[in-house]
Amino acid sequence: MGSTADYWRLTKPRVTVAIFLLFILAVLAGAGNSGWCSTGEETLRRALGTVIVLMSVAGSNALNNRLDSDIDRLMGRTRLREIPSGRISNRSAERFGISFLAVSVVLASLSEFYFPILLAVGLSSYLFLYTLILKRHSVLSVLATGPAVASPVWIGWVIGRGYLDLAGLLTGLLVMVWGPLHLWSLATVFSEDYRSASVPMLPVVVGVKRSRLYLLALALVLSTASLSLYFLKCYGVVYLAGMVLMNSLLLTISITSITRPSGRKNWILYKFSAPYMVVTLLFAAVDRISV
Repeated sequence: MGSTADYWRLTKPRVTVAIFLLFILAVLAGAGNSGWCSTGEETLRRALGTVIVLMSVAGSNALNNRLDSDIDRLMGRTRLREIPSGRISNRSAERFGISFLAVSVVLASLSEFYFPILLAVGLSSYLFLYTLILKRHSVLSVLATGPAVASPVWIGWVIGRGYLDLAGLLTGLLVMVWGPLHLWSLATVFSEDYRSASVPMLPVVVGVKRSRLYLLALALVLSTASLSLYFLKCYGVVYLAGMVLMNSLLLTISITSITRPSGRKNWILYKFSAPYMVVTLLFAAVDRISV
């Protein structure tokens, strides 16, 4: 049951591609200008890491779709997804997701010791802590997604550099700060959907108007944290210039959503926050390669 395109969409391809880009850019940023494709062994490590990250992210997204299929049926944004619409059955989705995860776990277990550790951290935070335990019960559930988006960055950094240094650690933590801003801006746009499904996202609990204040506070924290990586000498002037531009836009949009509130302003903040971290790591990678 279900076409190839259906199963592709089951993996949440935009999310999968975004996480994969974070991984690749972390490899490049970690390696810098050291000639990261210099040996066959290094190339093999990068290829193996790519497969592990892609399979684990695609598999966990498929299982997330399966576990959330009941509330997806209640929300306009998600009711046409593959499981609620009947194009893929629950059992087929489970088999698909578990198969992908099994491949990534086996490959990770045969790799260097940090692969299975970081993979376990990412999968457990996303599937168990966020999806199964907190999402339907706590407004702070989005905080549990942090390790899931940071672990591919850490894996990529170790592959590129050979170890996790302060710059790599802080870059992963920066991704964790970005996650709640993005997810809560999404929830602000689709607050009625989450209310209908009884999911206690921030705008459902405190209201959309007050949520904008929280999002501005998060934007300030994220801007400060991203710029601090320059002052901690993790990155140079190329990164600094890029982050000054990105954070100026982020703060302008966040403030405008409060001073001139509208559904369109909420939508702009959500759409701008989506590629924010990919662009940030792009500046980081270009900065370190150009040194």
